[in-house]
Amino acid sequence: MPWRRYDDEDDGSAVPDEEEDSGSELEGSDTVAGEESGALADLAGALADAPLQRMDFSFGGVADMLPAAPGLFIDGLGSIALPVVDKDKAEAIARVCEQAPFGRGQETLFDTSVRNSWQLNPDKVRLTNPEWAVGIRKAGNLIAQKFGVPEVALSLKLYKLLLYQPGGHFAKHRDTEKEDGMFATMVIQLPSQHEGGSLVVYKDEDSTPTKHDFGAASGSAGFKCHYAVHYADAEHALTPITSGYRLALVYSICWPTACSTPAPSSGLDPDAKQQIADCLNDISLDGRSFHYFLEHAYTQKSMGDLGAAALKGLDRSRLAILRAANAVLDPEEQFVFFLGKAERHTSFYGDSCARSYEDTDWEQLHEPDQSVRQLLNLEGHIISTSTGRLDLGEGDVLNPDRKTVSQLWHGQRSTVYEGYLGNEGPTRDTTYHKYILLAWPRSAGLIGVLGESAAFEALVETRPSVEQMRQFLKQLLSNPLAEHSNKSQQRADIRHKLFRSIVGDGAWYPLIDSYLQLYPTAANLVGSGADTVTDSTHMADMLLLIKMPALWDRPEVRTKVAAAFEDDERRTVSVVFRCMTDMVDASLWQLFVAILERRQQDALPVKPDQSSADVFERRLWWIALRLPDDNLCKLVAQRHLKLPASSLKVCTGTFVGMKNNLVSEYRGRRALLDPIVQARIQWAEGEVEFLGAEARQAYGWQMPRALCPEKPELVSFLRGSERETTTYGFNNLGHARNSAARRNRLPQINCSYTASEGGRGRDAYVTITKTERHFRLCASACAELRTELGTLRMLLQDRGGGGGVSADGPTAEDKENERPPKRSRVSGP
Repeated sequence: MPWRRYDDEDDGSAVPDEEEDSGSELEGSDTVAGEESGALADLAGALADAPLQRMDFSFGGVADMLPAAPGLFIDGLGSIALPVVDKDKAEAIARVCEQAPFGRGQETLFDTSVRNSWQLNPDKVRLTNPEWAVGIRKAGNLIAQKFGVPEVALSLKLYKLLLYQPGGHFAKHRDTEKEDGMFATMVIQLPSQHEGGSLVVYKDEDSTPTKHDFGAASGSAGFKCHYAVHYADAEHALTPITSGYRLALVYSICWPTACSTPAPSSGLDPDAKQQIADCLNDISLDGRSFHYFLEHAYTQKSMGDLGAAALKGLDRSRLAILRAANAVLDPEEQFVFFLGKAERHTSFYGDSCARSYEDTDWEQLHEPDQSVRQLLNLEGHIISTSTGRLDLGEGDVLNPDRKTVSQLWHGQRSTVYEGYLGNEGPTRDTTYHKYILLAWPRSAGLIGVLGESAAFEALVETRPSVEQMRQFLKQLLSNPLAEHSNKSQQRADIRHKLFRSIVGDGAWYPLIDSYLQLYPTAANLVGSGADTVTDSTHMADMLLLIKMPALWDRPEVRTKVAAAFEDDERRTVSVVFRCMTDMVDASLWQLFVAILERRQQDALPVKPDQSSADVFERRLWWIALRLPDDNLCKLVAQRHLKLPASSLKVCTGTFVGMKNNLVSEYRGRRALLDPIVQARIQWAEGEVEFLGAEARQAYGWQMPRALCPEKPELVSFLRGSERETTTYGFNNLGHARNSAARRNRLPQINCSYTASEGGRGRDAYVTITKTERHFRLCASACAELRTELGTLRMLLQDRGGGGGVSADGPTAEDKENERPPKRSRVSGP
């Protein structure tokens, strides 16, 4: 909308639309960011001088850019059909080749115990499919992208054709430089049918090697070309061929001589690495963090999908350098690295006297607000989206290229304008977004900044030592949980990963004590669901703990676990049930059985109206019957005999199923179970008699067991024979209506009625009318109990009947007759 001022003409200019651009300028930001001297400045200088590095020292896969039929032609043999499966054809190829040698120092040696393969020079090999040359050019582009130098035109030069027969192999070795500018090797395996023959590439003594099977696992080796790339100076080996034949082409990957940028390297020069490590160590000892603005622009999708693998060029190289140097430090001085989506927001106020936006002089309202809106680990997983407490001070910028603040933030910029409001001029809000690399000293602790869950994820990402994790858990234990706070959920979120980290490495076993301190209750350990509803992941972890002697045999572990379950009978039942169904050695879970035995002294009734309580009851009896010792069964039976027989329905219903499914176990414990069945039968018979009689009271409208605690004056009416009663004494009809509504909301215990208002003024009244619903419910309950009685008596048949239990009683209900209502007059509301 146009904005106007009072003392000049309005030129009618509209409020500009929201703008998105790369941010070519940043107001007031022409100073170089970062410190001028000190450890961070020294690190920036060392990083600026370092050659390009790669984080991945070897890569490969299906060579989709190359045709599966390369048109292989060998001088002296002609065209070769692939894959080579015929022994005669393979031997014919070997006859035109020469035994492949290997180098040792300045010597060239032949020793089949070290290298057993045949080689052919490139001048005797042709790839006649015209798509092959196109594919090789595409491969060069792909490799350049993988190395983070997409702008560099790499050249790929064929070095040899190799043939491997059964027994062929090449022991661990390094390639020698075969071409000017060669810095890496690409092996292309042509379609081949063989077993064995994997290429194993080693980075260093402590790293897991990269293994290339050239499609063996997927079954595509015989139908497609596959490739592998590694640095020329990387140690590598080819495992023995156990059957079949393997044909491969070896290409030298060469850096253009005219390129001013140094070629990527598999590792830093030791002196340069130590120099950078020394700078990092000084920064870490000062407890400082730092951040590096990534050179390239990245999308949220690429960062989320790939993490650090999405980095390009200098960004990829510098992260590799920092990580390599960081690994040299003592664990306590090391840094942890993350990716962050940073935001810089600035608000501006426009001159209210200007005639248009173009003429406006903008004044900055406050210092820019800088924050990290999203924190990711190097794999791209979001760790936190609430990192407003992270400090992005300009003095903590790692700035190898000596850029100004404006140049560092150059990237995605959005600008939002607001037009003239009242006496105020227009406003402009400018926001810059840029991905950054963040580094914190491992010892600094991230809980206060990220929260427990995010800090734990961040720490795990760095593969911490036992001592580092111990210190983190110590921080967690000193960080008390507020009741109903989000901290409780955060701590629950990290439980599984922490447990798996502990049990996955014997060096971490001592941390189990801290784990049990962090999770001191049964709900923590097997799930927080109500009653016996436990989380499968939690329960799986509990069973794993029980089955690990190195942990479970520790007295302090069993003591803490026993204390956690002592007052939680339902979850104790769940653990014993799972141990028995998973056939865990019974000696390992006897402490839980002992807890159940102690808990039987509690005679609180089970709540049969809850499905979880039903599950608990059935599982408890299942355990009691299946245990070889009958002690628990005795205690459970004694406990149930102390309960009101009205609460034994779930219990005796469980017996019915167990008699059929656990025949021998049930028969062996009948002496303990039959008294419970008899108690239920005796109660049910009396209840059937009473309910039957009460159901027949529909003729006389008597509800002899009616209760109304909040209106005791109603009880005599409900238990009497009158069907209706009317209450007077209200001020008006509204007063009576409210009273009727209140009475309809009262719990109707062993009775049923409706309350309705009538009359007007001071003649208003409330009429309470008994309904047939109560009598129908009695009849229905009576029928259900008769069915139950028949089932329960069947339980006792094997022992000669029901032990003095009486017969069924009435088998049909009399029809209900309507009678004219009787009225009684009661005064008062």
